[in-house]
Amino acid sequence: MPLDLAELFADAPQAEAQTVSGKWFPIRLTPDLATGELLNIGVGFIDNRRRLHVRILDSARAFKCLYGPAGVENFSFLLTAVREHFQQSKRATTPSHHVIIGDKHFASGSSAQEIVDALYESQVTLGRNPCADEDSAPQAKTVDNQSLRKTVFDEARKRHPNSFRRLFQEDPVTLRDAAGKPHRIDLPIFADKDFARNGVRYGTFVSSHFRDPAYRGHNLNSGTIAMWGANTILGDHPNTVGGLFIYRPAEGTPGYDDETMLKIDNDIDNITWPFLRKKGMVVEVSHDPSRLAEAALTLAH
Repeated sequence: MPLDLAELFADAPQAEAQTVSGKWFPIRLTPDLATGELLNIGVGFIDNRRRLHVRILDSARAFKCLYGPAGVENFSFLLTAVREHFQQSKRATTPSHHVIIGDKHFASGSSAQEIVDALYESQVTLGRNPCADEDSAPQAKTVDNQSLRKTVFDEARKRHPNSFRRLFQEDPVTLRDAAGKPHRIDLPIFADKDFARNGVRYGTFVSSHFRDPAYRGHNLNSGTIAMWGANTILGDHPNTVGGLFIYRPAEGTPGYDDETMLKIDNDIDNITWPFLRKKGMVVEVSHDPSRLAEAALTLAH
């Protein structure tokens, strides 16, 4: 039976004060502009401090039953692009004519994440995997940059909250080149020269946890391009340190055979060797997000 949105949070314990309120909206996809068909692929919530919280469909597997095997490949890239759009813009705007921001409605709860998760479960029916094929092989897990970043941020926040607040960035930063021209760069790690011995700290987290080389390349390249841009602007100051932190599948991960792992390692080698040759650059590759968090926190010292 369809959920009455007006009563979505009505069952919350009365003794607990609701501390977060704001406006939520559905994020919809129209695969064919001619037909106008709409599919809910996520939800967004703007809290009372005007901060945007978004959850997008975790996987494109459900599109297989709608559009066949090609649907998974075609829509996986689109979902990744939509996630990165909201991550970078931090605004409730659409990245494409095929993506529609729905009407906004009031919502409140004990936390923004609770609100987003509840709305996602009620609104994004594609996330319930309605056409799971029991005879097919298990889907290989993928991890995009945004998902990796969230996990690493959580780990770093728990381990060293003070360093986390000073070093980790939720939003892109603006750097000015020698001519004074501003450049907005997505650097989840950034602290200016007042942070440590007059040297800047900067860095990023990228994931190679994809079987498909196109998606893997997109995630790896988006991070390394940001790093090259920052390095070009910041130069090679002796006290400036950058960090490139790469997530790879663990050995034996389902769906990642030896041949696939070799290709992943080759891709990692191709993007890391230029950084390894530069002074003041740290490169860490691990299958453990907590290890990447710990390595990033060392930049604080």
